[in-house]
Amino acid sequence: MGSTILKLLRDAELVRVGDVAPFLSSGFDALKGKTLLLYFSASWCPPCRRFTPVLKEFYEAVATKHPVEVVWVSSDDSQTEWGEYGKIMAAYYAVPFENRDLRTRLKQEVGVCASKEQDSVGIQERKRGIPTLAVVKPDGTLLTIKGDEEITRNGIAVLQEWDL
Repeated sequence: MGSTILKLLRDAELVRVGDVAPFLSSGFDALKGKTLLLYFSASWCPPCRRFTPVLKEFYEAVATKHPVEVVWVSSDDSQTEWGEYGKIMAAYYAVPFENRDLRTRLKQEVGVCASKEQDSVGIQERKRGIPTLAVVKPDGTLLTIKGDEEITRNGIAVLQEWDL
């Protein structure tokens, strides 16, 4: 499963959003050799709004010491929502809103989506809703899809569990 995630991202164009103009970057080059934190969330989701600052604090505490990158996979309904919420996500890579196919394929691969999009994404049995933080090791191993719970519970001590 995890290696499929890396294959999906290998040729992907990712963006950074926020106050500055988005820029494109090859996902594979930017993410190669790093542990990926795939963040499935949406602006309209109250639990996502609560976890996003926790993730930001965690990322800022570990990113300079550990090779990790967050890749945001949105479930927003519009480009406007995506862009507004994206201002909070400015430090992260994101799958562009326009690339619905990649967002859908990542959701299918991990088994994660918002309940309201389950039919349109084509997931028969959802493993988790949003927010979900899936942790993918550099070799493609999917370590956990409960990274959001683990970070909330253990903070940066979770790095020992994840062997980073």
